Amino acid sequence: MVKTLAEVEYYKQNWLNDPCWDLENDPNFKEYYDELLSFRLEKEKEWKESYSKRLWLKSCQMGIKGNLILTEYILNIENRLQELIDKAIQNEGY
Repeated sequence: MVKTLAEVEYYKQNWLNDPCWDLENDPNFKEYYDELLSFRLEKEKEWKESYSKRLWLKSCQMGIKGNLILTEYILNIENRLQELIDKAIQNEGY
């Protein structure tokens, strides 16, 4: 059964809330394969560009302008450290 444009748009919005699958591979929307593939690739490109810009700005704030690999590494360590702190606080009953 061919899906309506409203159903396709609803499907896209659901995917945006949880983009953990390849949008275009759903057999219920096979008639819209090209459109869905294009949509997914465009969104992934936007997200990657946005992430790179945020990383660039953070590298400037850290004084390591443009060193995105080091910036990402430091941010990952900071996030992991915060997770450990939060877990320690939970375990101590604070």
